[in-house]
Formats: sequence, C-alpha cells, structure tokens
Amino acid sequence: MGFPIGKTICIQCSHHENCLKNGYLAETIRARKATVSLATHQRVARTGLEELIERRLFVGIHENPLPVLRPEVGISAQDLRIAQEFVQTLVREPFYHNYFGDGTRINELG
Repeated sequence: MGFPIGKTICIQCSHHENCLKNGYLAETIRARKATVSLATHQRVARTGLEELIERRLFVGIHENPLPVLRPEVGISAQDLRIAQEFVQTLVREPFYHNYFGDGTRINELG
C-alpha cells in the first residue's frame, strides 16, 4: 500500500495549513467522519473492517469483497494427514468413545 502521505509528505509541505482547511487533508478528514464508507477489498484486507465500519450506516467494498467477508482457508495434504491420524486415534481408543462418561466427570455439570 505504500507510505501514508499524511505522515511522510504532508507534514513537510508548505501548503499544509491550507490543505487542512480546504484541500486533500480536509477531504480525508470529512471522509473519515462520513456515515458512508467506500474501500477496495485490498485496503480492507490490510487494515481490517473495524475502522471502516465504525459509526457507518453503509459500507461499500468494491472490486472483490468475498475474500474479505468470507476469508479463504487453504488445507494442505499434510494438514489432511494430521487430521486423519487424529480421527483414527479417536476411533481406535475406547477412552475417547465415552469422553464425557462418569470416569471423566468433574462435577454434576460434566
């Protein structure tokens, strides 16, 4: 995403005060206070939804919002082998068949 302009360029700019009142910085401040927010999915993926949805009536995520709203999970063949071994252990060992049986109870709630 690059360097934040406000923290790198704007601080040293000779037009900083005027920009805060009427320019780019004023517009970004107004945008942060708006009840509607728009962002690319890449921005949301990097910065999170918290700031974007705070006190907003509407949030628009353009381009491809699905990875942000429903993150994808990748499972490797190694992950599947580990899961298979775990399930086989559960099935093979009688102790796990009645895990919440009387022998493992702590109190009347379980």
